[in-house]
Amino acid sequence: MNRAMKSFQTVLVFLQIILFTFSTCTQKVTRQSAVKQGQKWLLNQRNKDWGWGLRANAEAIFTLQLVNESWYNPKDSDSVASVKQMNIDLLAALSRKKNLDLPRWYGGKLGQYINGLIATCQKPRDFYGHDLVNLLKKHMKQYPRFYFNHMFAYSWAIIALCNANEAIPSHFQRKLINTGLHQKFSSQFGKDEASMVMIALNCLKKGHKQHKAISRTKAYIIKDWQTTWKNEFTASLALQALYVTNASDVFSSSVSPSLHNEVPRYDQVLRTFLLRALKPNGGFSNILAAFHVLPVLAKKSYLDIRKIKKKMCHKLAPVPDKWPNVTTRTTITLTIQDKTNQKNSYTELQAPINSTLLKFLKITQKLNTNFSFDGETSSFGIFVTTINGYKASTADREFWQIVKVDSDGNVTPLQKGVSSYIPREGEHIMFRLQTY
Repeated sequence: MNRAMKSFQTVLVFLQIILFTFSTCTQKVTRQSAVKQGQKWLLNQRNKDWGWGLRANAEAIFTLQLVNESWYNPKDSDSVASVKQMNIDLLAALSRKKNLDLPRWYGGKLGQYINGLIATCQKPRDFYGHDLVNLLKKHMKQYPRFYFNHMFAYSWAIIALCNANEAIPSHFQRKLINTGLHQKFSSQFGKDEASMVMIALNCLKKGHKQHKAISRTKAYIIKDWQTTWKNEFTASLALQALYVTNASDVFSSSVSPSLHNEVPRYDQVLRTFLLRALKPNGGFSNILAAFHVLPVLAKKSYLDIRKIKKKMCHKLAPVPDKWPNVTTRTTITLTIQDKTNQKNSYTELQAPINSTLLKFLKITQKLNTNFSFDGETSSFGIFVTTINGYKASTADREFWQIVKVDSDGNVTPLQKGVSSYIPREGEHIMFRLQTY
């Protein structure tokens, strides 16, 4: 019995340690750190084409811009490559059908891409000769059609017109207002749809019906919010809706506790839903969660896209019609360190984006008479044996180690060889002669 009791006490102490550690780690996650980690995670989700997948690029890009208005810069090849991919997506769809009469692009998705263009200082009225605003309005006249058959998508179209500073025709406004007045929301995704409608309602011209529609939609959203906000998707959209409506200053932590049941307090929802949605690496369950949650963590809404245009675009050069070389090439620095620790560096080395390190070595050898290399072919690709005429001696147990050098001079050995490693923009790669 004593032995069993001691074992139980040991397990109990162990569990307490785990709970204490979890609690301590959770408390360290702040809104600001979550934004930084989430932004980094979202950027790391890009594929080999520097995008996030077909029809997801626009949401990713305006999310990054909402979180960090200076992320996009025409002089930054990293951000421009992603914006280029967004444009290619849209141009490819337009090449199939100029009116975008395609199920996956109709209405709401086009609205998202217009928001992506606005967030990156492009003109949806003249997108490589296409008037996307006029095209969107034609889609809205055909509502419902294809997947553009619910007010969640319709609200995206309204928000796009709003952020583009376009006049919203009265018949479009009436459809949105009537939805809010009569609370005609989906039975399954009602809270999400209502939140998007409420955000869009704030774009409309102020009036009695608009105000009444906002009030009724707000009442629908916050009713039983403790039990009906079931996940980070619903919570983040609802907070955006309340934020743009200035519902009791939802982003303030000073709301009276007596109002908690009426209007959720931001820091409550932050702890209950949003921070809990983060994984240990600062990421999310999927990129869609990042699109919804990150703007709220940064205390922004989708209507703030127009503010990006107003604040940032006059400072930036326009996106060029013809993409400059910087958008299609990666630049790195290469250093060779021999056994006497003497170093030779080759700067501003360029190769097409997504080139392997082997490609950089071949280009450097072709352009620089004082650089040469050779290697042996293995099942893992090319194994570099000789650099600048010096061959690593197997008898002396020598080999050319490949490391990445950071801005402070710290080195990190690469886990891949020259045939598979793809350098990122601005990286410093060093080959140094080592023994084992």
